[in-house]
Amino acid sequence: MTSSAISPDPSAPLLVLCGAESLLHIVLGHGDDVLHAEAIHCPGASVTVLAPAIARILAAHRIAATDLDGVAAVCGPGSFTGLRITLATVAGLGMGAQIPMAGLELHRLLAAQVPCPGRLWVATYARAHMVYAQLFEHGQPTRPVRPLSHQEFRAHVEAQPGLAVGSGIRRLELPDTVTALPTRFDTPWPGTLMAAAAKAAFHRHPPAPRYLRPSDAEENLPAIAQARGISETEARRHIPEFVDLPPLS
Repeated sequence: MTSSAISPDPSAPLLVLCGAESLLHIVLGHGDDVLHAEAIHCPGASVTVLAPAIARILAAHRIAATDLDGVAAVCGPGSFTGLRITLATVAGLGMGAQIPMAGLELHRLLAAQVPCPGRLWVATYARAHMVYAQLFEHGQPTRPVRPLSHQEFRAHVEAQPGLAVGSGIRRLELPDTVTALPTRFDTPWPGTLMAAAAKAAFHRHPPAPRYLRPSDAEENLPAIAQARGISETEARRHIPEFVDLPPLS
């Protein structure tokens, strides 16, 4: 499904969400100005926290959902559950209030807030001893985001040393030729989220999630199927109903 891009009105309010990692970010603002920002630590509970928090924030600023000029969310990569919940919320608000929607990329956000004139690796946590890695040169990505094992990522950064940032680098030992930036750069800041949303292309259809590896449920499917009393084959037939992937053969 395609539609013409819609540019947001810099004087109208935008709502931006991020649930790609451990913190749930909710930012309200317009243009480059942040009116309200919250980062909520609610692992496993964002489904019960997000909608009430949005309602509370909008009410505090006397803004109705229909007053928003758009709603945006980070579409990945990241937590399967966090992405599904935030993107489902975007779809509900966008289609329910008839406002345009946009998706943002986590790695581009993190790279944008690093004053880096040269080479920067952005690596976020991907579970199972893996990272989602992307290389930036002078602020621009040189390749798509890829899921890499810790060993693969280390080999890449040894071959192309520089700066590194992201939740993924905190769980592995980097070579001496790589400089890890402080942890404050590991999450998107409110101003970064709002600035990216203000420049984003909005549409009348919801943004698609960026899943780069199977969810935990897919990886543990045999055990889950056995606990539910069904075969693994039957369980796999249901996967396309819940994720944006082609049916598994």
